Amino acid sequence: LAYARTRAIGLPLALTASAAEGAFRGFGDTRTPFQAAALAAIVNAIADPFFIFAPLNGGVAGAALATVLSQAVALAVLCGVLLPRLRRASQEDKNSSNSVEAAAEEDQADARTIAGTTFATLLRTSSVLGCWVYIASSVSRFLGPSAIAAHGVVLKLWLLFVLVCDAPAVAAQILCARRIASGDAASARRLLLRMLRL
Repeated sequence: LAYARTRAIGLPLALTASAAEGAFRGFGDTRTPFQAAALAAIVNAIADPFFIFAPLNGGVAGAALATVLSQAVALAVLCGVLLPRLRRASQEDKNSSNSVEAAAEEDQADARTIAGTTFATLLRTSSVLGCWVYIASSVSRFLGPSAIAAHGVVLKLWLLFVLVCDAPAVAAQILCARRIASGDAASARRLLLRMLRL
């Protein structure tokens, strides 16, 4: 219960970071999210002993707090890079607009698309994180600290395999979007078929 309550504090951070990663995908930038995730992993690894054992002696709640801290660091990195980039992109859109009416219609269409995508991402991420928190709290309540440690190791391995599968998918999304934007739908279709085979 302590683990679940503490991780719940970080849920908005994780959801916002996931949405920011989607924006980076749109820009074709996978390096910044990787750097943010790597920094978060380092912060988590360094903070865990301090939060779990001496000097804070937080136990399971301390482990969850270290994870929340690492999520906050990742979000700070992502927002620090993304917000100026979004401002520049917005300014470029305003400069290239032919009329106020056309710009307003484009903004409304973009807002609807972004809202739909954000909702889908929010639903997916909150479901995944909710399951992780529930399973971790159930394991710690019923099976004890050894089981929660084993659960943590298995979860990290599972995440590694998920990310190994996700990385080519992100690259394919970016490449397909560029090919479709340049009018080369046949090349995008071939790329998608190759990715499906892989």
